[in-house]
Amino acid sequence: MSYYSIVRERNSEKIAVWPKTEIKENEIKNFFAGPDYISEVIELFNFINQPYWSDYSYSPDAVGKMVYDDDFIKNANIDEIKTMLTYCCRGERFCEGHWEDMIVQGRFEKIFDRLVKIRNYMEGD
Repeated sequence: MSYYSIVRERNSEKIAVWPKTEIKENEIKNFFAGPDYISEVIELFNFINQPYWSDYSYSPDAVGKMVYDDDFIKNANIDEIKTMLTYCCRGERFCEGHWEDMIVQGRFEKIFDRLVKIRNYMEGD
Protein backbone atom coordinates (compact mmCIF):
# COMPACT_ATOMS: atom_id res chain seq x y z
CA MET A 1 0.00 0.00 0.00
CA SER A 2 1.44 3.38 -0.96
CA TYR A 3 1.22 6.59 1.08
CA TYR A 4 -1.18 7.95 -1.51
CA SER A 5 -3.54 5.00 -1.14
CA ILE A 6 -3.33 5.29 2.65
CA VAL A 7 -4.47 8.94 2.71
CA ARG A 8 -7.42 8.02 0.50
CA GLU A 9 -8.52 5.09 2.66
CA ARG A 10 -11.94 5.42 4.29
CA ASN A 11 -12.15 1.94 5.82
CA SER A 12 -10.68 2.21 9.30
CA GLU A 13 -10.28 -1.58 9.49
CA LYS A 14 -7.59 -1.33 6.79
CA ILE A 15 -5.68 1.30 8.78
CA ALA A 16 -5.78 0.16 12.40
CA VAL A 17 -6.94 -2.62 14.66
CA TRP A 18 -8.29 -1.71 18.06
CA PRO A 19 -7.74 -4.30 20.79
CA LYS A 20 -10.91 -5.56 22.35
CA THR A 21 -11.50 -4.70 25.97
CA GLU A 22 -11.63 -7.84 28.04
CA ILE A 23 -13.74 -7.70 31.17
CA LYS A 24 -13.36 -10.50 33.66
CA GLU A 25 -14.47 -10.61 37.26
CA ASN A 26 -12.76 -7.69 39.04
CA GLU A 27 -10.34 -7.20 36.16
CA ILE A 28 -10.32 -5.13 32.97
CA LYS A 29 -7.63 -5.77 30.34
CA ASN A 30 -6.73 -3.50 27.44
CA PHE A 31 -9.11 -0.79 28.64
CA PHE A 32 -6.73 2.00 27.61
CA ALA A 33 -5.03 0.23 24.72
CA GLY A 34 -4.68 2.32 21.58
CA PRO A 35 -4.91 1.16 17.99
CA ASP A 36 -2.34 -1.01 16.26
CA TYR A 37 -1.69 0.76 12.97
CA ILE A 38 -0.55 -1.01 9.83
CA SER A 39 3.14 -0.50 9.09
CA GLU A 40 2.49 1.89 6.19
CA VAL A 41 0.58 4.28 8.44
CA ILE A 42 3.40 4.25 10.97
CA GLU A 43 5.95 4.84 8.18
CA LEU A 44 3.90 7.74 6.80
CA PHE A 45 3.63 9.50 10.14
CA ASN A 46 7.30 8.82 10.92
CA PHE A 47 8.11 10.52 7.61
CA ILE A 48 6.03 13.62 8.31
CA ASN A 49 7.42 13.79 11.83
CA GLN A 50 10.83 14.77 10.41
CA PRO A 51 12.11 18.28 11.23
CA TYR A 52 11.43 19.68 7.73
CA TRP A 53 7.71 18.96 8.03
CA SER A 54 7.39 20.09 11.65
CA ASP A 55 6.17 23.39 13.05
CA TYR A 56 7.47 23.51 16.61
CA SER A 57 5.50 26.64 17.45
CA TYR A 58 2.07 25.48 16.31
CA SER A 59 -1.04 26.11 18.38
CA PRO A 60 -3.19 22.96 18.47
CA ASP A 61 -6.45 24.86 18.97
CA ALA A 62 -5.89 27.20 16.03
CA VAL A 63 -4.62 24.45 13.75
CA GLY A 64 -7.52 22.20 14.64
CA LYS A 65 -9.81 24.74 12.99
CA MET A 66 -7.57 24.98 9.91
CA VAL A 67 -7.53 21.20 9.40
CA TYR A 68 -11.33 21.11 9.21
CA ASP A 69 -11.66 24.11 6.88
CA ASP A 70 -11.64 22.83 3.28
CA ASP A 71 -11.38 26.33 1.79
CA PHE A 72 -8.39 27.11 3.97
CA ILE A 73 -6.65 23.89 2.94
CA LYS A 74 -7.28 24.60 -0.77
CA ASN A 75 -5.30 27.83 -0.44
CA ALA A 76 -2.73 26.82 2.19
CA ASN A 77 0.92 27.66 1.62
CA ILE A 78 3.78 25.30 2.44
CA ASP A 79 4.25 26.69 5.96
CA GLU A 80 0.56 26.24 6.73
CA ILE A 81 0.74 22.70 5.39
CA LYS A 82 3.68 21.98 7.70
CA THR A 83 1.61 23.31 10.59
CA MET A 84 -1.35 21.09 9.70
CA LEU A 85 0.90 18.05 9.23
CA THR A 86 2.38 18.70 12.67
CA TYR A 87 -1.14 18.76 14.12
CA CYS A 88 -2.04 15.53 12.32
CA CYS A 89 1.13 13.81 13.47
CA ARG A 90 1.27 14.96 17.09
CA GLY A 91 -2.42 14.51 17.77
CA GLU A 92 -1.92 10.80 18.36
CA ARG A 93 0.11 11.60 21.48
CA PHE A 94 -2.92 13.19 23.09
CA CYS A 95 -5.79 11.24 21.52
CA GLU A 96 -5.44 7.59 20.59
CA GLY A 97 -6.88 7.03 17.15
CA HIS A 98 -6.16 10.58 15.95
CA TRP A 99 -4.19 9.34 12.94
CA GLU A 100 -7.05 7.04 12.00
CA ASP A 101 -9.56 9.90 12.27
CA MET A 102 -7.43 12.24 10.16
CA ILE A 103 -7.19 9.62 7.42
CA VAL A 104 -10.73 8.19 7.48
CA GLN A 105 -12.35 11.65 7.68
CA GLY A 106 -10.35 12.73 4.63
CA ARG A 107 -8.50 15.54 6.39
CA PHE A 108 -5.08 14.17 5.59
CA GLU A 109 -6.11 13.51 1.97
CA LYS A 110 -7.08 17.15 1.44
CA ILE A 111 -3.79 18.37 2.94
CA PHE A 112 -1.85 15.86 0.84
CA ASP A 113 -3.72 16.92 -2.34
CA ARG A 114 -2.84 20.57 -1.67
CA LEU A 115 0.80 19.61 -1.21
CA VAL A 116 0.74 17.77 -4.55
CA LYS A 117 -0.75 20.87 -6.25
CA ILE A 118 2.02 23.05 -4.84
CA ARG A 119 4.65 20.55 -6.00
CA ASN A 120 3.13 20.42 -9.50
CA TYR A 121 3.05 24.22 -9.68
CA MET A 122 6.69 24.43 -8.66
CA GLU A 123 7.63 21.85 -11.28
CA GLY A 124 5.68 23.71 -13.95
CA ASP A 125 2.98 21.07 -14.48
